[in-house]
Amino acid sequence: DHPTEETLGRLATEDSIMADTVHKLSAVSDDDATRRLAQARWEAEIFLRHDRKIERDEGRAEGRAEGRAEGRLEGLRAGVRLGLDMRFGPLPTEVMEWLDQSDERGLERIAARAREVDTLDALMRG
Repeated sequence: DHPTEETLGRLATEDSIMADTVHKLSAVSDDDATRRLAQARWEAEIFLRHDRKIERDEGRAEGRAEGRAEGRLEGLRAGVRLGLDMRFGPLPTEVMEWLDQSDERGLERIAARAREVDTLDALMRG
């Protein structure tokens, strides 16, 4: 990640501002306390990058899990909708909205109850 001495030397010969910068950098690098501080900063940056990668990886895993849960819910909702449509015929908007607002447990209860009732009205009341 850091330029090599050779690269800095080549750049210094090509650009007077770079030559001055390389000279000042060399002088600072001769100071032991400055070198230790630079090393500590470099190590902190490495740890920070590592922590950010872990956070990104965790975020991706969490996003995938949420996506799978959402997919399961939508699949369950589609299955309940299909089952109700097959049992009771085309579903009115009110029933579709009811299903759209139901969570996984609610949809499971609706599906189980649909086997026990004779009408959509009885299903929605129960």
